Amino acid sequence: MSKNLRFRDLLLFMLVVALSMLGFVKKARAIPSFSRQTGLSCDVCHTVFPHLTPFGRDFKLHGYTYDYSKLIKFARNQYKQQASEEGFLPNLAVNQIPMLSMRVKSQYSHMKGGSNVPSKTKFNLVKGSSLYFAGEIAPDIGTFTELTGINDEGGSLTLGGFDLALVGPNEKLGPYNLTFGLRGEDMVGFSDPTNSIGNWGALLHGFSGGISSRNRFFEAFAPSPLEGGEIYAMLGGFTHGGLYAAFGLYHPTSGEVGKTSPTYVVLTNPGSDSATFDGTSNVDEYGRLAYFFPEFDHIYTEIGTFGYFGHENITASEAPGTGQYSDAVKEYGLDGQLQYIDSHNLFEIFASFIHDKNGSFYGHDISNGQLINGSAVAANNFSINADYYYNRTYGIYAKYTYQHSSELKDLNVSGEAMGLSWYPYQNVNLRLEEDIYNKDNPDVAATGGSASNYDTTRVMLQYAF
Repeated sequence: MSKNLRFRDLLLFMLVVALSMLGFVKKARAIPSFSRQTGLSCDVCHTVFPHLTPFGRDFKLHGYTYDYSKLIKFARNQYKQQASEEGFLPNLAVNQIPMLSMRVKSQYSHMKGGSNVPSKTKFNLVKGSSLYFAGEIAPDIGTFTELTGINDEGGSLTLGGFDLALVGPNEKLGPYNLTFGLRGEDMVGFSDPTNSIGNWGALLHGFSGGISSRNRFFEAFAPSPLEGGEIYAMLGGFTHGGLYAAFGLYHPTSGEVGKTSPTYVVLTNPGSDSATFDGTSNVDEYGRLAYFFPEFDHIYTEIGTFGYFGHENITASEAPGTGQYSDAVKEYGLDGQLQYIDSHNLFEIFASFIHDKNGSFYGHDISNGQLINGSAVAANNFSINADYYYNRTYGIYAKYTYQHSSELKDLNVSGEAMGLSWYPYQNVNLRLEEDIYNKDNPDVAATGGSASNYDTTRVMLQYAF
């Protein structure tokens, strides 16, 4: 049987699966625990998952709690009234619904291959999965917790993202609303109301190369070797204009000490053990500032800046002398978003520029065949993602990413992803995507071939319940 025929058969199969699921779906629910608890359909908070509407940003800003919103209060009172009419206890009408929901992703992929790189065809019924515990715990305390990692390749359950919010009372500063609070989290930027984490999806095949011991900013729901917290405040709002600011302190988790590679895996010397955390010498600092422009003719716009400054002690067989070296990193950048939202049309653009600098980097640059022993290394990353949806159902999207380092050639990657997307309901999504590589030094350096050998076609089905 030809590869093209197998692909068409599988695409047809996944379409049938998606259609069959619709029989079990009554409402659009992107993270169903929120929808079930608030009584609101998911398109109130989401344009298309995981992108947020201004109302969704406000819900996240208030720590996933309910009492701040007249709309949520009204919907919850409707539930209570219905429960009372049916003979149940009205005050338990909402709480009887658990804070749990689940997301499952299936995927078919075909990598092109070439003379030095074999083609690869793969089908995963459970490519990935997430279990969410999300919602209001108490009137001023809420959480969004994701457990992930279970798949049909033997993956184990791990903490994917954690956000615990303590929200202060609503205040006024002159004519402006003032919202503030504390967040505890395991990923830098996870609580950010721009929802930049998750906007990118899997850029290309999930490339997330870096030159520090931390995950890069604004990656897509990946486990992070960090724990910390932030204080935050918002003056104004997301519709009429507002300024958001946050300051956080982070450090590697104790569970990561002694086992986490501080660099992208192909950067370590293949003939030696991976470098590992040996604790922190300083607590890392994070700062964030973002401005949301007033809505104009259905257009919502944001521009922001961020910075992360860290310094870790690391043990590695590649390090000189005592086997200790520093991982001193500075990361800062800019991000922006534009959304056009009307009753039928949705158009979105997300973009970010990130500059990384490690003042004392040790590692093996396979592309150059050289060891880097304590030199300063820098890299620039630019990513942009655009999508258009009609009735938030039929969509097209495109992503582009470019990363370059003059000192560390293994980091050099560029390419684009283009796809078709169908949301018959917001908790069911079917996508056909093509990943195209212009440059792919990490894979080429590790396995050979050319960048285009790693071009990949994907069919992805995602369902949340």
